[in-house]
Amino acid sequence: ARPRDLLPPRTPPPAPRVPADVARAEALPAELAAWAQDAALAPEVRYTSLRRLERDAPADAVALATALLGDPVPFLRTNALAVLARSTDPRGREALATLDPQQQRLALALARRSQ
Repeated sequence: ARPRDLLPPRTPPPAPRVPADVARAEALPAELAAWAQDAALAPEVRYTSLRRLERDAPADAVALATALLGDPVPFLRTNALAVLARSTDPRGREALATLDPQQQRLALALARRSQ
């Protein structure tokens, strides 16, 4: 037998357990953050997880939104920007201050819309 034949077959990692209705599911902040960051999930699920985290654990949402500013999905980047714009956490303002002027104007517009 070849060494490769002695290895157990590869199995894919288990799919994340995401409830059908993330908006109403019982979920810990760590679960919401993990779902929001999981690129394998639909952008809508990730967005809903971010918004739930914003409501349930605002400080965690600021840290997550800052990380999501670099996400490849434009929809999530824009909503991460909106979370930071709505936040009263000083870290949100600090993150916004590092952005280019166009993104800062968008953040200002988003903040005004939510008032």
